[in-house]
Amino acid sequence: MNAVLTFVLGFSLGLVIYGWERYRFWQHLRQMLSFLPAELNETSSLSLVSRLRRGIKLTVAGYEERSVQVERLAQILAAAPIGYLQVDANDQLHWCNAYSRNLLKIDRWRPGQARLLLELVRSYELDRLVAATRATGQPQLERWVYQTTAWQAQSAGDAASVPYAIAVRARSLPLAEGEVGIFLDNLQQLTDLQQSRDRTFADLAHELRTR
Repeated sequence: MNAVLTFVLGFSLGLVIYGWERYRFWQHLRQMLSFLPAELNETSSLSLVSRLRRGIKLTVAGYEERSVQVERLAQILAAAPIGYLQVDANDQLHWCNAYSRNLLKIDRWRPGQARLLLELVRSYELDRLVAATRATGQPQLERWVYQTTAWQAQSAGDAASVPYAIAVRARSLPLAEGEVGIFLDNLQQLTDLQQSRDRTFADLAHELRTR
């Protein structure tokens, strides 16, 4: 009799544990479904497992599609006739295209390197733009004359410093996780035209006054 009672109690306890574990399993599945696409909701006629399987497939497909889109965007930015820089949350240069490297004379950076932006581009205005973008969470605009010293190799083998100055306009965009995207325009030609026009008007005004 005692053996039968022990068996019944053990069997009952096993059923309770099995029921509890099964309940936890299905609750866990429902939690996982909450992170999957919205179309897989509770009104679906599919079972939880089927919905989870389908949701995983949709999520993977969506991830692959976004990866392709990101790659296309990177290719477009790489060849764009406008500069683009991306700075991470630690103020390190994450990525930049060829146009921006030429415009700002960035010649000591390679993809995958962790270098502070200020080490590569010594510009207070650019650093201020990044800081203001993070602080406000809003796009910012900055215009300035970027100046640096470029080094050119001479025929004799020595290196000589060549002053470099160019009018630049930068427009920033706050990104996820504290990163900042920066678009750069070369305003030097426009600045030269304005200065030429101002000189012409000044010469004309001087002529009229001296007549």
